[in-house]
Amino acid sequence: MGSLSNTENGTVLDIGGSSMPTDLDVRLRDALKSKDEGGKKPVLPDEFLYNDLGLELWRRIISQDEFYQTRDEIAMFQANGEDIAKRFARDSKKLFLLDIGAGYVPRLLIVLANV
Repeated sequence: MGSLSNTENGTVLDIGGSSMPTDLDVRLRDALKSKDEGGKKPVLPDEFLYNDLGLELWRRIISQDEFYQTRDEIAMFQANGEDIAKRFARDSKKLFLLDIGAGYVPRLLIVLANV
């Protein structure tokens, strides 16, 4: 990936995941046709499991004390959110959108609060 300072306004730098909408049908077909071979069981693509109830369940799981990753990410963004926002705001002629991942938006809100 090139330097962010060399990007034009409106440019999308996709660092992963863009193939999901175009290959979901292929992945589903492959999963449905696959067999349990050598202990490797067929698995449906995750995208089929995310409805409103599934997302609420995921939010509850990652909010548990035992699930340290979300807690640590939130603490990191609380401690460094202002600095992260400043790094993206250095060049006022450019606008950057930072996507830190799907699933739990409040992590991103901590950074956006500093913009």
